[in-house]
Amino acid sequence: MPPAQDAARAREATGRLLAALSPPSEERSAPTAQAAPADLGNPAATGGARSTGGRGGPGRTGAGERDRAARPWWAGPPGAEPVERRPSLLPGWTVGHVLTHLARNADALVNLVNGRPMYAGETRRDDDIERGAGRPLAALLEDVRTASARLDAAFGELTEADWRRTVELRGGLTDRLSGLPFRRWAEVELHRVDLGLGYHVDDLPRDFVDRQLTALAQRFAGHPGIAAAIELRPGSGGAGTGSEGALIRTGAPGGEVVAVSGSPAALLGWLTGRGGTRSLRVRGSLPALPPL
Repeated sequence: MPPAQDAARAREATGRLLAALSPPSEERSAPTAQAAPADLGNPAATGGARSTGGRGGPGRTGAGERDRAARPWWAGPPGAEPVERRPSLLPGWTVGHVLTHLARNADALVNLVNGRPMYAGETRRDDDIERGAGRPLAALLEDVRTASARLDAAFGELTEADWRRTVELRGGLTDRLSGLPFRRWAEVELHRVDLGLGYHVDDLPRDFVDRQLTALAQRFAGHPGIAAAIELRPGSGGAGTGSEGALIRTGAPGGEVVAVSGSPAALLGWLTGRGGTRSLRVRGSLPALPPL
């Protein structure tokens, strides 16, 4: 896919994340309880019952119901711990840490576009995330929004020759600038899962899952931290996993092959350390994988 299209997909994914985490405005708050965004897995399906008594009067919604209607389902009741302070699915990180990381990652990619190092150093990167993690949710979302807009603007200024330039990523990896938009898309999608607010690997867009499976298979091919030769078998995990996909080889270049079957989303969950392993089929134990 051309990098401009990947940039558009990253922008769309960011918009969905921001919309899912933004409380409804007063104008959008209807008298009946609002269903949470469907992609956050709200267990409540539709609007709530109308009040039949109390201060709201017969057939009218009281203040308590209006307050509940203005709160996303994951926000909990009034007085609950602010969502930004809740633990995420990443050890040691809160929701605020994950959102701050998404904003600083966008700035880091802007640095690469402009010919600068991605980060000023690991300590600086970690300190920036820690300093920003404690802000209110509204400030965190605005940070993600504005940092993502800066990255979009930077991508928009690149020429065909620019996209072919090679840059050094964190950890010594290298890539062309044309690979950065997809990397940003992956950051947004996977870290939205990490927020732990109802978005799971099964909710990831199928075209993203297929491409990320291929990308990770290439990254893990011949990796010294993987002792086994692995054959991924997407779509062969049993009923409901979709059509049979092409076999993907990764891991050690030789030796006995360990076949791992399952839905593409479950395989991606395993490769990225984000769950899904219970539905996988493998003879023996799943091979150990290095961290990303």
